[in-house]
Amino acid sequence: MRGSKTVRDAVHGDVPLTKLELKLLDTGSMQRLRGIRQLGTSHLVYPSAQHSRFEHSIGTCYMVKCLVQALKNNGYTTISPEDENAVSVAALLHDITHIPFGHTLEDERRIFARHDADSKRLEYFLEHGEAGDLLASENMLERVLELLKEKHDSDKNLNWTSQVISHTICADLLDYLRRDSRFCGLNIDYDNRIFRYFNLENDTLILNLQKDGLFRHDAFSEVIHLLRIRYFLTERVYYHHAKIAAGAMLSRAVERCVELGFDSSVLFELSDEALLFLLKEKFMHDSIVNRLLSCYLRRSLYKRCYVLTDHHLTTAQQQKLSRAYHLNTNNQRSKTEKRIAREAGIPVESVIIYAPPPKMNLKEANVLVKVDDRKARPLGDWQNQEVLSLQEKYGKLWKLYVFVDSEYMQRFKVISDICTQILRQDNDLPMIQKGQMSLFSS
Repeated sequence: MRGSKTVRDAVHGDVPLTKLELKLLDTGSMQRLRGIRQLGTSHLVYPSAQHSRFEHSIGTCYMVKCLVQALKNNGYTTISPEDENAVSVAALLHDITHIPFGHTLEDERRIFARHDADSKRLEYFLEHGEAGDLLASENMLERVLELLKEKHDSDKNLNWTSQVISHTICADLLDYLRRDSRFCGLNIDYDNRIFRYFNLENDTLILNLQKDGLFRHDAFSEVIHLLRIRYFLTERVYYHHAKIAAGAMLSRAVERCVELGFDSSVLFELSDEALLFLLKEKFMHDSIVNRLLSCYLRRSLYKRCYVLTDHHLTTAQQQKLSRAYHLNTNNQRSKTEKRIAREAGIPVESVIIYAPPPKMNLKEANVLVKVDDRKARPLGDWQNQEVLSLQEKYGKLWKLYVFVDSEYMQRFKVISDICTQILRQDNDLPMIQKGQMSLFSS
């Protein structure tokens, strides 16, 4: 790339970056991302999962460059230099609004609004920040803001310039599949031939799985392989029960700090470790915060005492539980945590409920694919058995947990019975059912 320099990346090797991209990396907002782990609390399960959103941002930018080049190779030579530069810069900045332990605090406990749903954050980091000034000097601010605001929009009419950054199978996914696997020590990867299949149809990003009207089984296999990797990482990393327990403890502590007056606006300036230090300095006098953070910091994780899976639940029951305990409708989660603790005779901070979202869909199965001469359509609509099987397995990862401080492990059977009575569902955790708590660990 003419006029560019390279940055050495552990996953992709030498990544070419323009002068503007290098200047953006040197802004305070982007440098802050060095201290925000890509996988939140996963390093407590996989010790080497210390990679940051700074590294991921560079990788996503590189993946966008690869995708744009692939589109050019496939005949789309009319892509303007302005669009090419804009999507590359937007990819570099796509995580600039992340707060420490963002997915834990925003998606799991839902204490704060999602980073991609809060327009005030983009204003803070771009419209009134150093990065915004750089973009304005290049007459790119308005276009990059437009792309960043659109990237998580579910509107099916999005232009390819938004889809290529973060949509279904996109630059964001292609980087984190490789990066997360590498730093968790999991020996899985995809083949770069996947880039050959990216095409445009009516200005929309698609994967072309046919040639001259004939279906290409090898191309289809590459796409299925990507879906398998996404499922594998979700099962082994993103929804690992110990990672979930650690996140639940941390988010419950932050929730308590908010009750005590914690100013969430300071999160925009903090890294993961800075947040932990601040909470220790300001709120460790509170017994609830003290217990939760002390256990978290020495990795004395709360244990699973009660688990619900999809085995004995209808879809309607799952959705009802998710609305109550994930969406926390009418503060039901907090009320139930307090009730369980009260009836068990243990401190209120010793019980934490975790529930996933009502719908757990493998969104990558919605990627638009062209399998014949007809218009491209979502992969999931194709009714292929392998795709349907992966979607079904992904949905079965849904689990509701009641985590309890390990100090009360000898009372887990009693607590389990209380949960069964309150939630009106039998415990799916066999070791608790059989009273074999000594075999149980995180």
